[in-house]
Amino acid sequence: MIGIWFNHEDFRLRSRKHVDFSVLNMAGITDAYILIKGMDDDIRITEDLFQQTGFLFDEMKNLGIRAHGNFMCSHDKYYCTKFPGRADTILWGNKSEYRISHVDPYYLEYLENSIFTANDIFEMDGVQLDFLRYGIVANGWSKEEEQVYEDYGVKVSELKRELIEIYDADEPKYNLEAMISRYHDNDKQIINFTKGRRSIIKSFVQSLSGALRDRLPQKELSIAMMPEGLLDEDKGFAYFHYGQDYGDFAPYADHLFPMAYARSYGKESDWVGQIAGNASLNLKGAVIGLECTEPCTSMDIQGDLNEIRKYKNDGFCLFRYGRMIIALKDDNDTLLFNTYPGSVNRLLLIQSDRQEEKNCEIEEGRWLRIKGDYEIIRAFGYFRENSKSVYEGELCVVKDPEYHKK
Repeated sequence: MIGIWFNHEDFRLRSRKHVDFSVLNMAGITDAYILIKGMDDDIRITEDLFQQTGFLFDEMKNLGIRAHGNFMCSHDKYYCTKFPGRADTILWGNKSEYRISHVDPYYLEYLENSIFTANDIFEMDGVQLDFLRYGIVANGWSKEEEQVYEDYGVKVSELKRELIEIYDADEPKYNLEAMISRYHDNDKQIINFTKGRRSIIKSFVQSLSGALRDRLPQKELSIAMMPEGLLDEDKGFAYFHYGQDYGDFAPYADHLFPMAYARSYGKESDWVGQIAGNASLNLKGAVIGLECTEPCTSMDIQGDLNEIRKYKNDGFCLFRYGRMIIALKDDNDTLLFNTYPGSVNRLLLIQSDRQEEKNCEIEEGRWLRIKGDYEIIRAFGYFRENSKSVYEGELCVVKDPEYHKK
């Protein structure tokens, strides 16, 4: 599998609306994961984004690319605004403005219906569940959740007092390193807390996947997950903050997607290789998610791809269309296609011990043919980030993605 994610916000930034996605066929893309329910809203209630989403599904089907609907699960500003009393209870007792409660049966029903009705409209080949976790340890403190923690042997009032005293959202890892280290020291209070937290998220996954398997038995089901749970030194963090365990999720999905976004973690490609290696040993059906957004460069993504080729997993998925230039070999030439909502104005072409700088202009949705095949292609230009800002600097080039398919 070679997958690619589509987020909807790029669409409104484009001066040139893309209507031809045949570059994805040329790059060997097999699966597209298209955002339907985002963090703030549902595509179906936003007319222009709804039309664009429908167009993407139709275009992928025309190209023979499997089209999956992507649904943000635990973050839903629209729902929490409409039903504020049902939102997540935060550590200090107030309600979240955007995180749902994982013990709210009405939200589970709402999410299931969102997926079922979207499938009726778009005829999805698969369903992907994303952001399916507690966001941070400050989430998940309703009376019902606290009772679960108590049932697992946690002294809840004592733990809450400790957390409130040391928790600082402005500090790295929220000042919780010492507390999380207690997990690795087999501290019963912390171990029991992570067990209770995992049980709540697992129950949510089990209920949701059961409904999907019952109503949509032929649809492929995947779950995008945080990478920490595949690293021994970070498992305590994954359990403590997210309530996420790969072993808990694996029985309910066809594929798990570890989001190995190295640059977001200040890491290099060897870290991606560590995640891919652990996935190959511990998971069946892992697809490694790779980040293309800034500050990821062509050399970064090439290093990531080289690492994951070393291990036997089910493929990789690129985050995301609109944040990459796709470079394809064509006989003795190279074809470059710009997906950014912006323009490329300079290239640095590197082959062995020589390099060549080339001024150019590749507008969004346009091709450029250059003579020769190069080991590394670095691109520079700009793109619109949102209505108020423009990024300018080095862009991400994904070179010959099909080459990396095992």
